[in-house]
Amino acid sequence: MKKSLHPEAMKAIKRKVKDSLVNCLIENNWPKYESFSTHIEALSKEVLKHKKEWIDELDVFSISYDFVYEAIKNKIEGEANINGALWEFLI
Repeated sequence: MKKSLHPEAMKAIKRKVKDSLVNCLIENNWPKYESFSTHIEALSKEVLKHKKEWIDELDVFSISYDFVYEAIKNKIEGEANINGALWEFLI
């Protein structure tokens, strides 16, 4: 049987994901590591509280970075160059 996360755990994880997206800055179409690394570390700790048997901190970082990169890539048109807060591009 599949074990789901407690609703409060899901809220905490969602809050950490949003924090990482809100604080992520984009420079020349790439996320600036310094702008989101602290938030991804906090997200990793929260996820690992509940799912450490099948995921590690590097996995959380890689998944987050890949999703951010894909979000940026989907917003770029032609030779456009995106700079600024990621959250502004996503909403």
